[in-house]
Amino acid sequence: DLLFSKFPENITTLQWHSYEVQDLLNSDVTLIASSPETKYQIFRYKNHAYGIQFHIEAKKSTVGDWGCVPEYKLALEKQLGMGALNKFDTDSQAHIHSMNVYSKILYENFIKLIK
Repeated sequence: DLLFSKFPENITTLQWHSYEVQDLLNSDVTLIASSPETKYQIFRYKNHAYGIQFHIEAKKSTVGDWGCVPEYKLALEKQLGMGALNKFDTDSQAHIHSMNVYSKILYENFIKLIK
């Protein structure tokens, strides 16, 4: 897919959600990327729309900012255990540079698509 053509085979992303798109049994949907946790990480509907089920827009403060919302922190700890927010933030910081590179690639490819 042109939009993700410069992405490496495997990437580390920030995924923080309680809901996800599942079972897209439609011949107009193309699966572009998946992970062990989420089958439809990136998908395309015809040539009209994309779905991305991770946070490509992450920045250094994202986890800390979102962790200030009590419901978000509780949901994360419910899924990953006590202290999950700190571990999640540490992991995010370790990969923030590469996540920002992927974000820039996506933006540059998107600009090429719409020109």
